[in-house]
Amino acid sequence: MNYKILYIAMVIFYSIGISHAAEIGEKVAQPKRIISLKPNITEILFALGVGDKVVGVTTWCDYPAEAKKLPKVADYISINSEKVIALEPDLVIGSKENSLKGEFGVLKNAHIDTLLLSFRTIDEMYDSIEKMAEAVGKKEAGKNLVTDMRAVIASVAKRSPESTQGTATPPSVARNDSNLRTYALTHLRTLLILVGHRPLVAAGDNTFFGGIIKAIGAANIVEGNTPYPTINTEFILAKGPDIIIDLGMGSEETLDLPEIIKKKVVRLDMSDFRAGPRLGNAIEKLALSLRVTK
Repeated sequence: MNYKILYIAMVIFYSIGISHAAEIGEKVAQPKRIISLKPNITEILFALGVGDKVVGVTTWCDYPAEAKKLPKVADYISINSEKVIALEPDLVIGSKENSLKGEFGVLKNAHIDTLLLSFRTIDEMYDSIEKMAEAVGKKEAGKNLVTDMRAVIASVAKRSPESTQGTATPPSVARNDSNLRTYALTHLRTLLILVGHRPLVAAGDNTFFGGIIKAIGAANIVEGNTPYPTINTEFILAKGPDIIIDLGMGSEETLDLPEIIKKKVVRLDMSDFRAGPRLGNAIEKLALSLRVTK
């Protein structure tokens, strides 16, 4: 079994629901029966006040507690189209991924309206929350939720260790990507986020987690365009991150690292970092980890 592929599939599904295409929505007037195909989407629906209209979720939808009791129609790699159709939803919300195109085609052929959203970045998350809110008749609640989330995340950035030392990114280097990265790696806290243990899989710059690192004023040691590269202990030792955030789904025992690296590891719960209402609190935990280990 290719464990790296499994890790990445679970990260994409469990945490952020990445979409690789433009958002597609079929307008529904005040849907009364909604199915969520991502854990973060389920959390957003409950935060918008329409949790009572959610009739189906995935096996990974575990927050809030009420979501655990709902019928399960999907896991992290597939949708049970028959179960979805049997629940007679008037709106199914998910993200457009290659592995799910066939299942969504079945739903559309059954004349079930769908809303496909993107959560690749923090800004896309805000945009998708507002689109979802409008689709379920909670436009104002969506705007309020986004405003609150922006405020929390902005507040965390202002309280980062670098914020007390003046501007984190000097104007002289702000417009040059190369100079900016050099400045970041020499002046800001450096960070590594692990999302898998065996093999070691890290979050690159071009991921939702990479955006979180930037949001708190830190620098990601993982360069390049590969979203979730496989790394090794030699890479970690060479880059020497100030802190390593372990979001891997295995136990601490499965994280086989030398003691010199392990002492830098802070273990956090990946589910807290879903692209949804709890993200602000998760980013606060992450920022606190950087402060207390300085």
